[in-house]
Formats: sequence, C-alpha cells, structure tokens
Amino acid sequence: KLHAAFFDTTAVGRLMTRVMNDVAALNELFASGIVDSIGSIIGLVTICVMMFVVSWKFALVTLAVLPIIAMATLFYQVLSRRAYREWRRQLSRMNAFMNERIGGLTTLQLFNQEPSTVRRFTGINTEYLGAALRAVLAMSFFGPLIELTGGLATAVIIWYGGGQVIQNNISIGELFAFLVWGQRFFWPLRALSEQYNTLLIAMASSERIFTLLDTPVVI
Repeated sequence: KLHAAFFDTTAVGRLMTRVMNDVAALNELFASGIVDSIGSIIGLVTICVMMFVVSWKFALVTLAVLPIIAMATLFYQVLSRRAYREWRRQLSRMNAFMNERIGGLTTLQLFNQEPSTVRRFTGINTEYLGAALRAVLAMSFFGPLIELTGGLATAVIIWYGGGQVIQNNISIGELFAFLVWGQRFFWPLRALSEQYNTLLIAMASSERIFTLLDTPVVI
C-alpha cells in the first residue's frame, strides 16, 4: 500500500529484515516467552506465600536482596535496550547492503567495483559485529548478577537463621526449609532473566515493525 517513493529511500534488504528477523523475534516471545514467564511468576508467588506463612520476619530477611535485583534490572533495561536496538539496526543495514549488491552484481562487475564493495562490506560487518558483541555483553551481565544475589541471599539466611536457632526462636527444620526455599526462589528468577532477554529483543524488533506499519500512505 505504500507509495512508490517510499521504495526509493528504503532498501529491500531492510524490509526483508522486518519480515524475517524482527517478526521471528516477536514469534519467539509469543511462542515460548510468555508461557514460560507465567510459570516462573507462579513459582515465585507460591514460594513467597509459603515463606510468609512459616515466618514473616524470616521471609522479609530472605527477600531483603530484592531491591538489589530491582535496581540491577532497571540499569540492565536501559543498557540492553539501547544495545539491542543498535544490534537490529546494524543487521538491517547489512542485509540491505547485501541485497543491493547481490541484486546489482552484474553492474558491479562491469564497473570493476568488487574491491570497493568488499571494503564497504568489511566496514559494515565490523560495525555489526561490534553491536552484536555489545548486546551479548549486556545480556551476559544480568544472569551472573542473579546468581551472585542468590548466593548473598543464602548467606543472609544462614547468618540470620543461625542466630535465631541459637536463641531458640526457630527450629533447625525451619532454617533448612528457608534455605531450600531461598535457593528455589532464585530458580524462577534465573529463568525470568533469560526470558527478559527475549522480551527486550522482541521490544526492539516491535519498534522497527511498528515504525514500518505507521508509515503514512501518501497516495
């Protein structure tokens, strides 16, 4: 439905990236990400309820590390969304370049433009590699932080629970139960961190898809 002038300024490779890569990212989110996220959230809520039923004070101590996770998530969201957006942009740019050059291969050979094309592609590919590495670096930050926070929560449980056992305020069984719950509490969080990456990639892709869909039809 778009006017002809739109295709004078928009490369076919960029449009194919929307159709193939960006739609595939959204498909992955709806196919598995949402269902897995719901299961992880139900697991988190169940564990929290069990901890508060047994001892609300001990539960608050166990969950004291959640503000750290919340701040890390906010920081990660800002960092990763920028990285993912640039990653998708560079992928679209590289696909557009390849589509134009392969489509006009005969013209390139007639004018002996193979060396300059290789140099330009090398530069575009290097920029794409840098964007992909930055996105992977941002992605690899969140998971280990969840692991570190889980270890910190276990240390807090042992420190606080051990003192409560010595003072006969709780039993050893309750301390052991909170140790198990504390560890299992971070299992869904680890799964959510992986699903969060899928969500951010899908969000970056959806921005590009809706930018195309919102392009006004001049004629």
